[in-house]
Amino acid sequence: MIYMEKAINSLGKFISLMIPIMTISMIVIIVARYFFGIGLTGLQEFVMYMHALVFLGCAGYVHYKDEHVRVDIFYRESSNKYKRKVNFILGVVFLLPVCFVIGYFSIEIIDMAWEIREVSTEAGGLEFRVCVELSRDSQGLSDILKGKDIHRQTASIIGRKSPEEVTKEERQKAKAYTFLPLFGGTGAGEAEHIRAYFSQFYEVYQGIYSWHQRLMDGALRNGIVETPSGRQYYWPSVVRVKKDRVSNATQILNYPVQGFAADIVQLACIRARRKFNELNLKSKLILTVHDSICVDVYPNELDTVKEALTWAMTGVNKEAQRRWNYNMVVPLEIEISGGNNWLDQKEYA
Repeated sequence: MIYMEKAINSLGKFISLMIPIMTISMIVIIVARYFFGIGLTGLQEFVMYMHALVFLGCAGYVHYKDEHVRVDIFYRESSNKYKRKVNFILGVVFLLPVCFVIGYFSIEIIDMAWEIREVSTEAGGLEFRVCVELSRDSQGLSDILKGKDIHRQTASIIGRKSPEEVTKEERQKAKAYTFLPLFGGTGAGEAEHIRAYFSQFYEVYQGIYSWHQRLMDGALRNGIVETPSGRQYYWPSVVRVKKDRVSNATQILNYPVQGFAADIVQLACIRARRKFNELNLKSKLILTVHDSICVDVYPNELDTVKEALTWAMTGVNKEAQRRWNYNMVVPLEIEISGGNNWLDQKEYA
C-alpha cells in the first residue's frame, strides 16, 4: 500500500507539470489563429490529449490528497473512522464495479478505434461544375463531358508548362486560379500572363460571363439572387459601379455557387445515409468540410463504403429532381481518399 501511495503521489506531481505546458500551448494556438491566421491543428490535438491525460492521471492523486470535488451533507462533519468506512464500502460497491464495466466494454471500442479508417469523399471540381450548371455554359459542359482536368489546365497556364508536366502539388495550388474567375476575379496585381488567363477565361467560357451579368442585373432590379434549391440572397443597396460591374459583385457571383454546391453535398449525405442504412453498415457519416464528406469506416467495410459514397454523389441529380423539380445537366464526379486520420490521407484509385 505504501508503494502504491508513493507511485500515485509521484505520478500526480509529474502529470500536474503538464498543466502549464497545456496552458502555454493553448495561448500559442489562440495567438496564431486570431492574430496571424495560422491554424495549428497538430498542436490542438496535442492539447486535447494532454487535457485527457491530466484529467485521468491526476484523478487518483487528488483523491489520495482528498482534494477532489465532493458534494456531501453528512460526510463533511463525520469522524475519520466513519469516513474511512464510507470510502471503503462505496469504493468496493460502486467505484470498482463501474471501473470494471467501463474497462470491459471499452476493450472492443479501443481495438476498433485503431482499425477504423477515416475516409473523405470530395465532389471533383464541384465549384466549376456548379458554375457551369447554373450558367449552362456550353464550353464548360463540353470540357466536363470530355473529362478535361480544368485544374491541370489552369496549372499549365499559370506555370507556363505542358499539362503533362504539372505535378500534383501544382495542380492543387492552381485550384485558386480556377475558382477566382468563377466569382468575378480579374487577376488584378498578378503577373501579365496570369491577367491574360483571366481575360481569356471569360472569352472561352462566355456562358459564365453572360450568367454573371444576369446575376448582377437581377440584383440591381430587386436585390435578390436565387438558386434552384430555393436559397435566396438579398442585397438591397446594389448600385452600378462600372459598365459590367456592380457593388457587392464578388458576393453576388459567389454566394449562389457556394450555396448550391453546399446543397448538393447535403443531398449526397442524405443519399449516403440512406444507402448505409439499407446495407446495415456500421460505418458512420461524421461531418462535411466544405465539399468533402468525412466518414469513419468500420473494419472490412471500406469497399462497400466507397461504392455507397460513389452512388450517393453521382446520383444527386435524381434527388434534385425529386426535391426541387430541377434537372441537372452537369454530371458529378467523386474523389475518395482515406487514412488513419483526416490529415494522413491517400487517394484511392
